[in-house]
Amino acid sequence: MVRTNYLEVFGASPVNKVLDFMARQGMDHSMSDIARLSGVSYSSLKVIWPKLSKHKIIRLTRKVGKAKLYVLDTKSPAVKSFLKFRDEFK
Repeated sequence: MVRTNYLEVFGASPVNKVLDFMARQGMDHSMSDIARLSGVSYSSLKVIWPKLSKHKIIRLTRKVGKAKLYVLDTKSPAVKSFLKFRDEFK
């Protein structure tokens, strides 16, 4: 897991780790990959996932076999604001 300035300032909570990881990625990932690559346990990701989905922070891009792949929903006003805010900490 990469320790970014954003995580240094706001803490490495599971939500922050996932958002920071997804903001740095340009491609879609499965939930298991998101958990592994962001440094969050899969069970913690399963707990926070409904909130991220409900608030349209993440979106399903496609299905490959049984795997579902997700990205940050960059059309969401909340995500746009988050990305702009996060960029201040580069």
